[in-house]
Amino acid sequence: MFPIGEVAKIGRELGVPLIMDNTAAPVLCKPLDHGAAIVIHSTTKYIAGHGTSIGGILVDDGNFDWEAHKDRFPMLNTPDPSYHGAVWTQAAKHLAKKPKITKVIHPSVMTGEAKKRAEKYLSGGLGALLGFELEGGVDAGRKFIDSLKMFYHVANIGDARSLAIHPASTTHSQLTPAEQAQTGVTPGYVRLSIGLEHIDDILADLDQALATV
Repeated sequence: MFPIGEVAKIGRELGVPLIMDNTAAPVLCKPLDHGAAIVIHSTTKYIAGHGTSIGGILVDDGNFDWEAHKDRFPMLNTPDPSYHGAVWTQAAKHLAKKPKITKVIHPSVMTGEAKKRAEKYLSGGLGALLGFELEGGVDAGRKFIDSLKMFYHVANIGDARSLAIHPASTTHSQLTPAEQAQTGVTPGYVRLSIGLEHIDDILADLDQALATV
């Protein structure tokens, strides 16, 4: 038997959490009650009890002071730009400098009254949705989408992955140009939903796709 309590105590004195795999005894043993900071389980085994599904869980009891050791656990104690809007703003401002793009639609590049409204109403951040207009119209929009390598070509938004779509050739393709215009869809308009990938990878994919149009 592993000395859970003793090791957990030593670990806490040194600022090191005890993390235990309790797959083999999820009901019989309670590591968290004896000082473990985190317990992990393969739910495919005893928890599910049928071996037909693959799964796993990680349980943090909330009893370890991660903030007391910020330097040791930076991923748990320092801001991630993907969650705090820096990535969205960087992407928008990056695209605004591209000569093949005639317009970028995102609060971070807005001016005047629109900027004031964004600052007033979007107190939690400027959002991961951004759009832009390609000067080449429909053909450029279609080519751009087809050239993306990391972005997923789907109509959804709010995914952890970065998504892109060209409405004029997909979701609104059944409409006439005049009907598309009434809905706010222009020939070269591309919509992005920025995900949680690293900003360098996001910009690299956008740049290489832009180079093809």
